[in-house]
Amino acid sequence: MRIRTYALGIAVLLTMASVPLHGQGNSKQQNRLIEQDRKIAQQSDQERERSDELRVKIQPRIDEIGIALSRREYSDQLVGAYLNSLGQSMVPEEVDASVSFSFRVLYEIRPNAMALPDGRIYITTGMLSMVENEAELAFVLGHEIAHVTEEHVLDQWRRARTTARRNRIIGAAAGAGLGGLLGGKKGGASGAVSGATLGATIGFGIASVVNAVMRAKFNREQEKEADLIGAELAMARGFDPDGGRALFQNLHDRFGKRRFSLGRALSGKFARHPVFHVRATNIHAVLSGDLASQYQSRLDSGGLATGSGRFGRMLSAVIRDNGILLAEESDRYDLALENLQRAYRYRPNDPRVLWGLGRVNQLLARTDEQLQQAEDFLANAVEADRRKLYPAIHRDLAYFRAAERENYTAAAEGLRQYVQGHVAMHGVLPSDLDEVYDHLVLFGDTSWTAPGVERQQEVEVSPVSIAYTPRVWTSPGSGIRETRTEEIVDKISEALALAGEPTGIVAQSVEK
Repeated sequence: MRIRTYALGIAVLLTMASVPLHGQGNSKQQNRLIEQDRKIAQQSDQERERSDELRVKIQPRIDEIGIALSRREYSDQLVGAYLNSLGQSMVPEEVDASVSFSFRVLYEIRPNAMALPDGRIYITTGMLSMVENEAELAFVLGHEIAHVTEEHVLDQWRRARTTARRNRIIGAAAGAGLGGLLGGKKGGASGAVSGATLGATIGFGIASVVNAVMRAKFNREQEKEADLIGAELAMARGFDPDGGRALFQNLHDRFGKRRFSLGRALSGKFARHPVFHVRATNIHAVLSGDLASQYQSRLDSGGLATGSGRFGRMLSAVIRDNGILLAEESDRYDLALENLQRAYRYRPNDPRVLWGLGRVNQLLARTDEQLQQAEDFLANAVEADRRKLYPAIHRDLAYFRAAERENYTAAAEGLRQYVQGHVAMHGVLPSDLDEVYDHLVLFGDTSWTAPGVERQQEVEVSPVSIAYTPRVWTSPGSGIRETRTEEIVDKISEALALAGEPTGIVAQSVEK
């Protein structure tokens, strides 16, 4: 860490000052060494001053990007408290208490983690859905903490500022310095700028801001240093740092050979990213090299653990909702099903888990037995929804019974229950009422009308607890906080203006 560098310089000075002088030659050599150390210390002071100046200058921009990312935040207080508690416990003791770290979850199906220069650390629902235990999660958080404490992220911003001025691309300025756990590409700064520029071509909304974050990369040496420190921090917290290797090996085994892609929802660059096995190899090298003695000693003493059962309980909702998001935003129903099955182990009576399992199993069904399983999940979801929070389950079960069973009587009753439940829940008619009436005619009901309340096309629901409304499944009681494209552009433009950066958008890719 930086603090180690300064301590080493002081130690060298003290050591040199205590060495007895034997003759004029030794004295001259000693003086030269002392002068060299003085210059190194002076350069370190100057570097620290420049870093402090840069932090002050870019802070408004960091704040604005943090605001933009918050629009995609997974706002479950239980999950947030758990993640923040684990993250804060891993911040090194030598980091000054005035340095503020925060740990947040983003709604994003791509597995990733990232950091801002001021200590804001983000991990996606996609990454959390791949993590198997607290040891793996601890390594991820320790790795990102290291990118902040070692000023890797700040270094990316420093490099990106120069490139941004030359290219005059907001995308680069907004995203090039953001830290990404999946980094390791040679020439990290230029790669980050190219990726962020590509993000600018698809418009500035939440997706492109998150995309810029995902594409940021560090150079190989920075990644190796972050792996080393991440392993040290995990061990200090009592977790087995081999969890990091296991995580990346799992990612490689699952996706590396198959050219991992989440369909049209994700960029091809992520699908081509060949770092999973490299990262697993690097972590293994750290544990069998620099940390071998310390690691083996801790293993022999039984002082390292993979975690506790609370990991699965705390994150089961995240895994559930990431599965729903996968099914909705991509064609990777296999991954969606795995997420929902993991959540089911902890939430067997959760109507949303059962609902999701019914929907995904229906989409994947190829045999009568699989269709029956899908129907059973949907029927169980209706039964489990004792608070009547999710009337749209009735609609999905109705369409299943009509399409797969030709049971039009049951389908018509299910649609009527859907409309009545929506009115009871929201006080307004559902936006797809015309479609419901059309299907009721097909099912033989030409006379039933919905309760006499005012028709509204859209119902705005304030985000409560988990902030997510599937657009396809229409799950009431929650909702993603959306931000208009022009609002994001305005916020980032204002931040860049404060930082003295150009604000023109170049709508073209500069990737080589």
